[in-house]
Amino acid sequence: MVWITSPLWTSKTIRDAEQFLALFAGRRIPRVAVISTYAKTTTGYEVDFIAEYPDGRLQAIQVSADISDRTTRERECRSLAEIAIELPEAELLLLNLTEHTQIDSEGHKIQVIPAWEWLLTR
Repeated sequence: MVWITSPLWTSKTIRDAEQFLALFAGRRIPRVAVISTYAKTTTGYEVDFIAEYPDGRLQAIQVSADISDRTTRERECRSLAEIAIELPEAELLLLNLTEHTQIDSEGHKIQVIPAWEWLLTR
């Protein structure tokens, strides 16, 4: 796995949301020991964040404002499913603006929750 720290941005809105969530999580959630941004799998898929807690628990987190488009949803889920192969113990989260559900992607359970909920409950 390769850690990338300076990705090429394609959307200012998503970039701002990702930066906000990383900053907020690092400051508000003292249980998070490390937040790495942009983990890249050996097959080339990227995951926005890997959060590692002091107890060793891991969360792989994707951020997408709107996942109502099938192509977007599949792309975000594919990245999480790929990272789950390399980090099988990681909880998989897909943060978005409104949707709350659970998705099974390639045999991996992905929790889909609104970013605001994640920020308020973590």
